[in-house]
Amino acid sequence: MRLEAEFTSEPFRGEGAPPEHALAARDAAVEAGLETDFGPLGTLARGEAKALLDAIPAIAKAALEGGATQVTLQVRHAGTDTADAAGPAGVARADVDQPADTGRAAGPAGVSRAGADEPAGVSTAAEPRGAGTAAEPTDADMASDPTSVRTPGATAGPRGTSTAGTPETVVELTDALARLIADLEREMGARLGELDRAGKQRAVRILRERGAFGLRKSVSSVADALGVTRFTVYNYLNREAD
Repeated sequence: MRLEAEFTSEPFRGEGAPPEHALAARDAAVEAGLETDFGPLGTLARGEAKALLDAIPAIAKAALEGGATQVTLQVRHAGTDTADAAGPAGVARADVDQPADTGRAAGPAGVSRAGADEPAGVSTAAEPRGAGTAAEPTDADMASDPTSVRTPGATAGPRGTSTAGTPETVVELTDALARLIADLEREMGARLGELDRAGKQRAVRILRERGAFGLRKSVSSVADALGVTRFTVYNYLNREAD
């Protein structure tokens, strides 16, 4: 059985030379014979179950002796990424429907973050929901409100309602996040997945500042664009809020 361990260490210093404790943890994983990927937001190590589990104490010890104040670790079967089961408060969940008022959420699944505050100040924009499948917008619809379409059979009334008295279904454009990412890639002169370590860290920071993580499925989409896992993106958001 093959496992993978993803770990991050604090304090985190983005957009610059990696801290000594992160390098020490990576080196310990390499010395243990694990396949190691030193990513922009965390380090991923893969190997046979026994080899990986035996190496975890040495990895944590190396990070702490290298100056880390905290090591966050997630172990899973190789090839899985379940960090979107729960995310930081204010960050839209990736795959699970939830009301806008669910309140504070737990950190990444399977990860203990004792003493760490949940992120604050990350805008929340839950995707509006309604019955039925949205119709394609007409020219008149787009002229009056380019972000809204009406459900089939609804007659235009005052903004936000139909003449039948049923609230109009407002569908958030699904490409809003894609546009944010495309704009950022133009600014940075490369696709997010092609950026160097510091560039990817900067990209996540800018997307956070622009409210990208208030959109549903944002963590998953950004992680895919960067070529990293959701676990490390969630950890980054927690770090920024701490």
